[in-house]
Amino acid sequence: MIGWMRHTPRWAVASTCGIAAVPLLVGAVAHLADLLSHGVHLHGWAPRWLNLSWSSLALFDTLAAVLLLRGRRPGARPW
Repeated sequence: MIGWMRHTPRWAVASTCGIAAVPLLVGAVAHLADLLSHGVHLHGWAPRWLNLSWSSLALFDTLAAVLLLRGRRPGARPW
């Protein structure tokens, strides 16, 4: 666990991370549904880079929710 999580009761950390992960998972499902029903070029008016970034959120929202629920921050470890 990281920073403030070490000094906070485990139930509070788990509930906060769970509540924060719900909108990310809902967003991931919405982006995945758009991707499956309309393909990568969802908005005909938008440039290609915007459509690709919108579609990539299906992956990145899921990844953010999973990392949040794991309760660990990847990257450099404190000394």
